[in-house]
Amino acid sequence: MKTIFHKNFVQKIRRHSCQAFGALAAAYMVAAPNAFADPFAYIGNGGDVSVIDIATNTVVDTISVGVSNTTSLALTPDGAFAYVGVNPPAGQTPTIEVIDTSTNTVVDTITMDLEFRTLDIAFTPDSAFAYATDFRAQGTNDTVVVIDTATNTIVDSLDVGVLAQFITVAPDGAFAYTPVNTLNNVTVIDTATNTIAATVPVGISPDGVAITPDGAFVYAGNEASDTVSVVDTTTNTVVDTVNVGDFPVGIAITPDGAFAYVANINSGDVSVIDTATNTVTTTIPGVALGAVVAMTSDGAFAYVTTFAGNVVVIDTATNTVVDTILLSSPFGIAITATPPNPAVLASTGDSFLRILLKKSSI
Repeated sequence: MKTIFHKNFVQKIRRHSCQAFGALAAAYMVAAPNAFADPFAYIGNGGDVSVIDIATNTVVDTISVGVSNTTSLALTPDGAFAYVGVNPPAGQTPTIEVIDTSTNTVVDTITMDLEFRTLDIAFTPDSAFAYATDFRAQGTNDTVVVIDTATNTIVDSLDVGVLAQFITVAPDGAFAYTPVNTLNNVTVIDTATNTIAATVPVGISPDGVAITPDGAFVYAGNEASDTVSVVDTTTNTVVDTVNVGDFPVGIAITPDGAFAYVANINSGDVSVIDTATNTVTTTIPGVALGAVVAMTSDGAFAYVTTFAGNVVVIDTATNTVVDTILLSSPFGIAITATPPNPAVLASTGDSFLRILLKKSSI
């Protein structure tokens, strides 16, 4: 009797466990259709976008976006689309090209103002809006334009000053932060009203910017000061200044918020800042003319595009250069999320089953 009951119980639990796991997997795939795809790096590279398989660090696809220079590149938070700023020679119309990452094809083109020069793009966490900075010539007030990603149309813009630089959006989507190079500040944009909420004085000629995963601090690199300003987003004040290498530009923060990686163009290295103490703990050599930094979603690797025509791959566990990918003119870079391991989910389901069986043993 006991044997029969136990056998029937196991069969029922196995059946329901499989059904639950199947439902979980199905729900996950609906919510994130690209979640189980291999992770890729999308890199603006001259008139193309190069797609890099980060498992092998090889180019697996090339997407043409015209003969013009591509600068900015950003992925929607859901990974479904890449937005690429294309800046043609004077007199030609600049655009932002929209790429469907499931097919790696251009599916839409956003026409910009004739003088617009996109430097960077950042998205709200729900992927509903894109904020693009306009890097124009000296003497012209740059604008930040707001793009509705449902229609791929410009729905708002605001002047922030000459030479707007990189831009980042807070994890809760409430504010966007962009350094303004000639004003030596970080401009804080209220995304609910698309108005300037604050301007934070930082170092000289700020450029790169990144925000911690908890949204508590913004790190802004100051080109002429060779420093990184740490801004408390609650008070919008600088609470620390970190000395780094010569001419810092790109900044990326690890997913756990523990470290900031800063590419220093002139000194040819990357400064690693411990965000708990705001001190440089490591300086990684061998990154000549490093420009933009992007992290894999698991924080295992940092990818740095360079004006030397390559992409340098850094292992963040050892803080050493482990690979170099040769391209032509890489700049903007974004990396799709590292997929969850199905074996982990299966193991979780199996563990749940074992617990039930243990508790039901008679």
